Amino acid sequence: MVAPSLSNVEPLLVEIEHFVECSRSGQRPLTDGAFGLKGVQILEDVAKSSFNNRPPVPALMELEGVA
Repeated sequence: MVAPSLSNVEPLLVEIEHFVECSRSGQRPLTDGAFGLKGVQILEDVAKSSFNNRPPVPALMELEGVA
């Protein structure tokens, strides 16, 4: 069995440090508000599709262009 090499860092700390650095430098975060909004839209589409027995295609198709 081969186990992947994993770093020993706290993911939330890395995310917070990245956010602070972006705030200081003015650079765009890797996951910004637009990305978060698209994630919420996808979750809403999935919830709606579960009631209609239809696939949640529209938001998933657009996700690629957000980042």
